[in-house]
Amino acid sequence: MVRNLSEVLHVQIEQKRKEMILLGNQYSLTSPKVIQVSQQLDDLLNKLYYLQNHKYYINDIMLSIH
Repeated sequence: MVRNLSEVLHVQIEQKRKEMILLGNQYSLTSPKVIQVSQQLDDLLNKLYYLQNHKYYINDIMLSIH
């Protein structure tokens, strides 16, 4: 069971990482599909960083998590 937003982000990051690795093995690392997933992973990592460093603004980040 996921207990908090940080854990949700960690799970999403791990899933996105696995997806990127699979696509990277299937296509080239410069494939638009791989680049798109890489950018999505960056976005999740930025959200986690923001959450860890700006605890007073949690509502902003919660609204943008899909």
